[in-house]
Amino acid sequence: AALGEAEPAAALGAEAGAAGWAGEAALQACRALRLLGRGAEAQRRVDTLHAEAEAAGWDETATACLTERGLLARDRGDAEAARQWLEQAADALEARRAELPADEFRAAYAGDRREAFEALLELALDAPASAGAAARVLEALERSRAPALRLAAGQGERGVPAGTVARQQLDWSRAAWQRALALGDTARATELAEQVRALEAELLERRRRARAAAGQAAPAGAVPFSAARLQAALAEGQALVAYGWAGRRLAAVVATRTRLQRFELAADEVAVRAEQLRFQINALRFGAPAGQRHATLLLERAQAHLGALHRLLWAPLAAAVGRADVVVIVPSGLVHTLPGAALGRDG
Repeated sequence: AALGEAEPAAALGAEAGAAGWAGEAALQACRALRLLGRGAEAQRRVDTLHAEAEAAGWDETATACLTERGLLARDRGDAEAARQWLEQAADALEARRAELPADEFRAAYAGDRREAFEALLELALDAPASAGAAARVLEALERSRAPALRLAAGQGERGVPAGTVARQQLDWSRAAWQRALALGDTARATELAEQVRALEAELLERRRRARAAAGQAAPAGAVPFSAARLQAALAEGQALVAYGWAGRRLAAVVATRTRLQRFELAADEVAVRAEQLRFQINALRFGAPAGQRHATLLLERAQAHLGALHRLLWAPLAAAVGRADVVVIVPSGLVHTLPGAALGRDG
């Protein structure tokens, strides 16, 4: 059904002169073909679309094509090619996010485009056990977290290009163009379409000049995460436990000064128990009288759920943590909602 809608949408977009929309619809057709198992056809189309997007300066479509090429490589069993395409997509997403004018937009942009990061994590989880396997899982986990932390610390601002104002003007013009088209204001839509094309050309030229001047160097402060550097920073008796989600899969890595170990945990069971625990805690909102009447039952149920979460989230890692005196927990997703200090107890 998606393929049947996407193909005529792409044709209509091209006919209307809305090349960007046509490209987005064409990308949806590529995704549908991949999900239908028609990988060779999807590959031909996405290769063509990627070249067109690069030439036209459609950054988001070009980045999405990188992700799609990575997923196609993964599906045909070429893990190394998949990793290379997905890392390019992740690099492009990080650069694009740094261009956005406000933290709220950056967070929304990242939240809506996690597919490349999650696919990188899945590749790392599926890789055969080796000396560097756990490090690759940890680095994939942190790949999606580090840019947001860097921006929150204010380091990302130094990498914002001079074209940010032009980018805002382009976004406004595109939105106004969409409104004019929706209202049937042909004259206004034509005028705005010309403005959009001019701004796109200006931004493309600025980007080319910036890349040529910088040699595509990483922004100041953008130091890649290193599992080895993290281990060197841990003292004897310290451990770090990092959790991360890739779709419906839950990964964990335990790092000490001398060892890294990776784990895949029971994600579905964790989700159920976390929701049940949240329900028990929310029951306290009914007020003190109700809480007092049912305090013993509420406590018993909460402890049962915490005990189950201990078995699911902590017990599999306990031997790797060993006798560490200090453990840093880096949560993710649902694990953020849980009381970390309680997870180390079996009830």
